[in-house]
Amino acid sequence: MRTTKPELCVGEFVKPLGIFCRLDGKGVAKQMANRMRWGLVGTGTIAHDFARDMERTSGAELVAVCSRDRIRATEFARHHGVVGVFTELDAMLATGAIDALYLATPSAVHREQAIAALIAGKPVLVEKPLSVNAQQAREMVRMAQKHSVFLMEALWTRYLPAISAIRALLDAGTIGTITGFEANLAFRQKYDRSNRFFSPELGGGSLLDLGVYPLSLALYLLGQPLASRGNWRAAPSGVDRLARVTLFYRGYQALLSCGFDRNGANLCIIRGSSGMIVIDGPFLQAKGFFVIRNTMIARLFAAASNPLAARLLRKLLLKIPVRGVERHSHDFPGNGLQFEIEAASTAIRDGRTEEPLMAHEHSIAVQDIIQSVLANRPV
Repeated sequence: MRTTKPELCVGEFVKPLGIFCRLDGKGVAKQMANRMRWGLVGTGTIAHDFARDMERTSGAELVAVCSRDRIRATEFARHHGVVGVFTELDAMLATGAIDALYLATPSAVHREQAIAALIAGKPVLVEKPLSVNAQQAREMVRMAQKHSVFLMEALWTRYLPAISAIRALLDAGTIGTITGFEANLAFRQKYDRSNRFFSPELGGGSLLDLGVYPLSLALYLLGQPLASRGNWRAAPSGVDRLARVTLFYRGYQALLSCGFDRNGANLCIIRGSSGMIVIDGPFLQAKGFFVIRNTMIARLFAAASNPLAARLLRKLLLKIPVRGVERHSHDFPGNGLQFEIEAASTAIRDGRTEEPLMAHEHSIAVQDIIQSVLANRPV
């Protein structure tokens, strides 16, 4: 953990509309030894989360931030103890003091910014969704492969300790043969045509903002589906306000939903022939889960469609031991982005073009499913 914040440099490598301080002093060089030096593009909420969780890693360091707004970039840098500030992406890409880039910008500009980074030879971690459609995703992956440069969608949920533990249990057959999968993710958002949730120009819509989480988790835990179908309801701006997707697997289905129209229980339930796994809500930030072999409790969780009922049931099970219910706790500090940062940093050091747990093909598959759903007329 950083205990003191370095003074913000406004010094030596001056570029048009971009500045960066020297990072080759002996003290800084020692501090950076064997650590991946990250540059961050964007200063929004997820950028702040990324910067805070970076301090919880052992193999990575945030050394620079880029924003077109110099004041915001400077304030961000001072707040997080970042020593480099840029107001142009090209200037950031030109420096040799950064090993990798994280894009915390609106999804509508991911393709342009990521391709610029790949051409410059900079490994890039792109905040979800990777792009706004499957065509862009494929183009970005082709560029990563062409230039042999790392590219990864930042689906941080896949790297949480609880999700890793669940995958191990499924591989071990703990709940038998999978018979069903359900995941919902919904957070009420007041309609505003200008914000990123509802703006077509900014890549808005519930599927791109929320739906990528249940879709990506399903593909990670269950594999590629045989087929998919879905429907959606439009907001006044034309983007999807809510959506439902069904993934078809051999012998069972995965039922997924997302939306800005309500606050959901945000649970993920994995049904098996000899038990059920319930991931805490909101499952995208899972800090634990239940393995349930008690039929009555399983039915109660399945019926807990609103957040209050789900929270009350969870609190009850945490306080009172119930036969046939096992609690698995995997708590962590911060927001949980540190695990994907470590994974990406390791993959980059190893010379990979993708991180094995977040393969390019899964990012493309999720975009293909979203695109196929949105190709239908809204209901």
